[in-house]
Amino acid sequence: MDKLAWIASIVATLVAIVGAFVGIPEMASILIVLGIIAALDIKEDRRLPLMVATLVLLAAGGQVAGLIAIGGYLGDILANMAVAYSAASLTVIVLALADRLMSGGSSD
Repeated sequence: MDKLAWIASIVATLVAIVGAFVGIPEMASILIVLGIIAALDIKEDRRLPLMVATLVLLAAGGQVAGLIAIGGYLGDILANMAVAYSAASLTVIVLALADRLMSGGSSD
């Protein structure tokens, strides 16, 4: 699973970058699926940094659009990455909740 998750995260990054320059049909769906696959192997100590990065991408990603020449493209790349990160964060949250329910609700 490690290798599949790593490949999914690399492909998601490439799709996000390429998608800023050319139209990719169903790009959001592709990024969501890749984000879910990438999240299946995220260790517990990496969950919080993932969620913080997701919040930063969602909140500040569009702020770079004002940069001359590259701002529009960079803003699109960050917006695309926010889609994959959001899917990964939601997957991590669901997996953590499922793990907690399976363990009887204890936080050990």
